[in-house]
Amino acid sequence: GFNVSKAEELDRLSREAAGKGNYDESFRLILEAKSLLEKMKDLPTNQITVALPLSATKVRVTSAVPDFTTGKDVKDSRKAFTPRPVDVKDGKVTLTLTNMPVFVEDISDVSEKTTDTGETSPFGIHEPPVDTYDTRLDDLGIRWIRLSGPSGVVWDADEPEKGKYNWSRIDNCVSLFHKHNVNTVVTVLCFNKWDQGIGTLKVPGIPVTKLPKHLMEYQSFLKRVVERFDGDGIDDAPGSPVIRYWQIENEPDGIGWRDTPNNFAKLVKISYKVIKETNPNAKVVLAGIATPDGFYRFYVPMLEALAKMKESPEERVFDVVDIHWSLEAGGDYRAVKGHNMKTLVSDIRNKLDSLGYKNIPIWITEMSTYCGKPSNPLPGVFLKEKSEVDHAAELVKSYVYPLSLGVKKIFWTYGLVDRHNLGGQGVNNYFDTVGLIHNPLNEGKSHKKLAYYSYKLMVDKLTGSSNIIPLNLGEGIHAYKYLRDGKSVCVLWYERN
Repeated sequence: GFNVSKAEELDRLSREAAGKGNYDESFRLILEAKSLLEKMKDLPTNQITVALPLSATKVRVTSAVPDFTTGKDVKDSRKAFTPRPVDVKDGKVTLTLTNMPVFVEDISDVSEKTTDTGETSPFGIHEPPVDTYDTRLDDLGIRWIRLSGPSGVVWDADEPEKGKYNWSRIDNCVSLFHKHNVNTVVTVLCFNKWDQGIGTLKVPGIPVTKLPKHLMEYQSFLKRVVERFDGDGIDDAPGSPVIRYWQIENEPDGIGWRDTPNNFAKLVKISYKVIKETNPNAKVVLAGIATPDGFYRFYVPMLEALAKMKESPEERVFDVVDIHWSLEAGGDYRAVKGHNMKTLVSDIRNKLDSLGYKNIPIWITEMSTYCGKPSNPLPGVFLKEKSEVDHAAELVKSYVYPLSLGVKKIFWTYGLVDRHNLGGQGVNNYFDTVGLIHNPLNEGKSHKKLAYYSYKLMVDKLTGSSNIIPLNLGEGIHAYKYLRDGKSVCVLWYERN
């Protein structure tokens, strides 16, 4: 239950020194790590005993992290965890909690579990592979995927010359998941070289995205692509695949938008009108907020600009709001860059309510934390080395905590397998380390991480649940009660700090 991250970092530095033949320094670092660990005997332990009130007579307690130190040692996923039955005495279960989450299930009366293959599932994956369907999505129970960037709609690629369309790429991407009954969210990137009068990009791969100059042509393109994926049998893509959730642009508060909040508001309003006129059943997801700071700096003035463009008080021009939450700049599932998630979600909700968008769902379509030690952290950011155990535990917390705040869907970032040199940032950069499966191109490993099995367990335990109830069991104790099939499933852990 102790935080031994400083000792782990000294251990890593010691191994580096030994690898360079500097054995005196290696030995010194080991002694320093040993001294740190010995001092911990006098520190308050990072564990606590709690009495969880339950109406059940018997429960099953399962650690959310497998009983291994690496996923390579898991030979049978059915034996990755060791659930234990516990009796309920006087309406309470006594548990010792650490920073490793546990599931506590009511097993008083075993009944058929709910299966949810539809839109209510909160579990998604951002940008899975699109060359072939990865059946591990089915193994995990994933019912949502997000196609963005080169796997989404790209005006520049799909209409490379004015009036000339090339649909094969996006047709293949969407059809791949439609055939397997997986719900899709698809981004639309509105940059086009001929629209902006640019022959080539100054920085390859990074467009200068602004409000389109040829708005009629943009609207015509958007109408065609929405019609292509509305499933009505008219001008459809082969097989009539359906996209019901469209997202206009991505992270405009980051590097994805080189224009004003006001012009982005214009783009959202224009796009919403075209999408709804073409397919009234479609939903529009507001572009993902790149950072908490970006909400206050960019989204607040953009939302206020949209409010001024309303043609009637009840008019709405988006159906879902999207947050992105990355630990690339440090932090954890609760807080990054000086902003905590609870306050951010509350501020977003209050702003939406004030502008006539009550009850609009909030999603997180890019959620991540890393495993190992990223090779090139951002300037001034120290990212400590994280074990597969740490990674798996934080993944579960990164779903359970936001869901308790009212977030409706969460998509784990960058598919299932670690990327390799994503964005040309160097091998083992932050986004090369966030996947659920190792990429052999990075460090030669190819096994499923412990996080893969934790994700699978979490989906199994929480699918079909509703009415998430935070429980107040004391300071530092995270306890959340989910209701499914009339029974409770609780998720608990303890964070001393």
